[in-house]
Amino acid sequence: MKVELNNSQVDSVYAALVAVGAISELTKADDVQAKANRTWAKIAGLFWKAGVRAEHLSGDGKVAEYYAAAKRTVIESWPANHQRLLAIKGHDVAELSDSEQGLRAKRQQDIGAYIGLIVRHLRKLGDPKARGVKRAEADAKVIESADPIVVIQGIINKATQIVDVADVDRFQNAGLEMIALLRKHRK
Repeated sequence: MKVELNNSQVDSVYAALVAVGAISELTKADDVQAKANRTWAKIAGLFWKAGVRAEHLSGDGKVAEYYAAAKRTVIESWPANHQRLLAIKGHDVAELSDSEQGLRAKRQQDIGAYIGLIVRHLRKLGDPKARGVKRAEADAKVIESADPIVVIQGIINKATQIVDVADVDRFQNAGLEMIALLRKHRK
């Protein structure tokens, strides 16, 4: 079922969101999210330096000692009252208030989520063959060639991806003329 939008209502709702400052708050949230992503990448880099790899924290290759160390690291980064709630075991959990039990359950979920973030960033660090690296290696091989025709063809191929569409034909024609002249002088 397709819903028809009333543009005047959309505009008035948007204007109301702007008036209450929702747009600036969304911008702030986006900035915070980007900073958090950089922080998790930095944390994963520290784990990497300590010798921890993604397979040590997840899947069939999970190493209990590494996982326990990562879990401890996550828990110890939280306030003391949260740590206390997680330390409570067995029947003592039932004695906690509903809000404390809710916070405890949330923090238990957070442990897995945070370790998952670390694993995701560790996988990025452990994959040196990222798409951009492969392309850079291929470009380097073309440029390192001793044959100037191969070098020019590689430069044409690389540059036509960067140049505006209107200029591509002129650029390609100029490169092909250079190749033709080189072939003519070789004979």
